[in-house]
Order: sequence, then C-alpha cells, then structure tokens
Amino acid sequence: MEESTIANFQIITNEISLKNNKLPDGNFSIAPRYTRSIGMIDDNTGFMELILEITNTEEHPFPLEIRVSLTGVFELSQFPEDQREYFLKITAVQIIFPYVRNIVSTLTSSALMPPIILPIIDVKRLFSDQSN
Repeated sequence: MEESTIANFQIITNEISLKNNKLPDGNFSIAPRYTRSIGMIDDNTGFMELILEITNTEEHPFPLEIRVSLTGVFELSQFPEDQREYFLKITAVQIIFPYVRNIVSTLTSSALMPPIILPIIDVKRLFSDQSN
C-alpha cells in the first residue's frame, strides 16, 4: 500500500460561541453533539467541517450553550482517489478535534468559569455510519 501525505492544510474558524444560561448550581452531565461535513473544493483540495454543540435542553440541562465550528482544508494531491473520502471522514476529524477540544477548555476558563475538558473521542465509533 502506497503511503499518502498531506502537503498542506489550514484550519478555518467558522464560529465560536458561549452563552451562560445562568442555571442554579447543580450536578450536570455534558452531552456534546458532533456533526461533520466533507467535500472537495477542487480535484486536489478537500475540506472537513467539524461542529461541536453543547446545549441546554429539558432532557440534558446544562448551564452553558457552546458552539464551535472549525473547517480543515487539506491538500490531497498525494492521496489516491480511493483514500480521500476515508481521510476526510475519519483522519481529518482526528486532526481537527484536538483544536475543538482546546478551544472549549480555553473559552470556558477564559470566561472565568470552571473549564470544560471534553473527553477524547473515538472518531470511528462516533461516526460509525460513515455518513457526512
């Protein structure tokens, strides 16, 4: 199997938002929701957008609303076409997720709140259906 490399990539911040719901103190469990979308910009450049949302719902009350959206843009000219989709669906998420995780921790601690440290995710299990 031929090894593929990324010649160049960039990360674009689409959105970072934090809202304090001003709930009284209590025990809360975090229920983050992740979505991703992928696509090709041209024959050799692909993108993967990863969105994290933490919301306050009746089922999962949480004192904060957080939304982070980052897009990774990847030069894929060294990748065989049959490996590009897997790269964008799985590997690109593995590359971008630590940035999302860091943003959430930094955002909450900078807002003088207890920092939220997201657990590490298993991308293959999280997006097990391989859908976009």
